Amino acid sequence: METKTQKKVLVIDDDYYMCKSISQLLENEDMLVDYENNISAGIDRLLADKYEVIILDIHLPGIDGVSMMPVLKEITPSSKVILVSADDVVDVLNQYSNVVVENFIQKPINRERLLNIINNKR
Repeated sequence: METKTQKKVLVIDDDYYMCKSISQLLENEDMLVDYENNISAGIDRLLADKYEVIILDIHLPGIDGVSMMPVLKEITPSSKVILVSADDVVDVLNQYSNVVVENFIQKPINRERLLNIINNKR
């Protein structure tokens, strides 16, 4: 009998209710989810544990999530980073044209799109 390992996901978003909403959605899909409301606590989590997926808000107090991507990739190169924002996707891609943004989801979060990205089903 083959056992399926649960995906571990870290959500970093300063909006507590967004963290709870994403956590509940993913926990209903049998994923293990932790969340932090600031980048410092998120980095501490990444240094202490391994996550397959990081869901990162672009607009965090004192820093933007996109500029943190190189740091996150250095700490955990195999993790998939999904950026989220209420901003328009075209605006985000234009604003951060010097950074490779592989996965972006506009808020409010579309459940099916998020699960497809996490499960590599674009």
